This record gives sequence, structure tokens and C-alpha cells, in this order.
Amino acid sequence: MIIMGGGDAFNNSSNNDVPSKVCSDDLEDCIIAYIDILGTTDILCSDDNERVATFIHNVSEMYDGLMDDGFNIRIFSDNILIFDGYSEEGLDRLIDIACKTQYYFLIKYGLLTRGAIVRGSLFYNDVFVLGKGLVEAYDMESNVAKNPLVMISDDLPHDNPLITVMDGVHLVNYMDYTYDVENDCPNSDDLLKHKETILNLYENNLKQPDSKKKESIKSKHTWVIRYHNDYCRRNDVDDSLMIDEGNILAGSMGE
Repeated sequence: MIIMGGGDAFNNSSNNDVPSKVCSDDLEDCIIAYIDILGTTDILCSDDNERVATFIHNVSEMYDGLMDDGFNIRIFSDNILIFDGYSEEGLDRLIDIACKTQYYFLIKYGLLTRGAIVRGSLFYNDVFVLGKGLVEAYDMESNVAKNPLVMISDDLPHDNPLITVMDGVHLVNYMDYTYDVENDCPNSDDLLKHKETILNLYENNLKQPDSKKKESIKSKHTWVIRYHNDYCRRNDVDDSLMIDEGNILAGSMGE
């Protein structure tokens, strides 16, 4: 079957954002962060429009803050794409933005995030974002990261103080947002808030009836608990700010 008129309809498009021809010079070497907000399916599919509207407001609020940093940003569903032309200064700024995004989504909204930061080629304008860099960032976030962390690609510099290593993986150390520079130590109130937020997420997950989903989410919460305790040990904080991993692994709540 031949559909008549289809070709003319596309060729006569007046949309200036649709490139008539793309050449290799249109692909830019970029630094890219791809971040997935976890646990939002229930929110977005909810019949409670007020709940959905609150989530959209929260994402919009974060978007407004990110716009001040001068990066290109695309938000679709529960995914955030942040990118710009590559530079080492830009990489440092992007790592800082990823830290801020992870920390505030967790502390302010109780939402975990997972993502990847890579270097790669992109073609982009106001409509399109395409390229090897986006594919690699998405693949790393979806198939490699697994846990609620933002991975740093192996081919990027790892000398930024906001990068740490866990389980052999270089990742954004978002808990450094609890660090009190003036007193040269993490802020105890912020660490306590982080601890309480994680335990609340863990406890709420235990109440859901779907056992398969519960175990999948539990593994993510368990990783964040290990990350929290690892950060506390490295900074020699009071034991009361740590989480009792023994009770967690045994399936009961304990602080």
C-alpha cells in the first residue's frame, strides 16, 4: 500500500528546528549526565492528581535551580539530561550539580536517584538530542549502575574531591553536601536527617505487599545504608549517626 502525500508533508515542514542536513561538524564533544529519579512509577500512574502535581512541581523546582548553572537541560518523565561542551571545568561543575541533585531529591522529597556521567558526541538543538554520548550514558545508568548512585565513566578524570569509590566503582559522593567546611567535618544534623530519611524509606518499603518489588527496592536501600555508613566511617563521626546494618540485613528495623 502506498500512502500519498506523506513525503510532501514532511518536506514542506516549516519547523526551523528540524535539520535539513546534519554533517559531522554538527556533532559536539560533550560532558553528559543522565539521571533517573527512582520510584516514581506509582506517583505518575496515581489517580491522585494532587500527588502527581506535587511531583511535577518538585521536578520543576529542581529544574529552575539547575538553569542557573548554565547547562543544557532536558527533562522527560522521571529522567534528567544535563549536558554541555566538554571541558575539565565543565566536568567539575557537572559533578557538583549531580551531587546537589542526588542530595536534594533524597532529603527534600524522599526520592532516590541513579545515573551516569560520560563524555561523548551529541547533536542537539531545541528539539533533538541524539548521539553516542547519550546512548552510553543511558546504558551505564540502566545496565551498569544498578544501585542509587551516579557513576563516573572510566575514561574521565577521577581527581575531583566529590568523587569516591565503592565496590570498585567511581561515583559521585553526594553526602559531601553534609560537610561543614567551617568546622572541617560533616554536619551532625544533616547526617541524622540522611539517616532518618533512609530508614523511613526502608520501613515504608517493608509494608508493601508485592514481595518481588519489595526485594528489588530493599537491595537499593541496603546499598544506600552501606554508602551512608562508609561515609561516616571515613569521616570518623559518632557511632550514633550510623545505621545498624546487622538488624537491616536480618530484616528488622534497628538504629
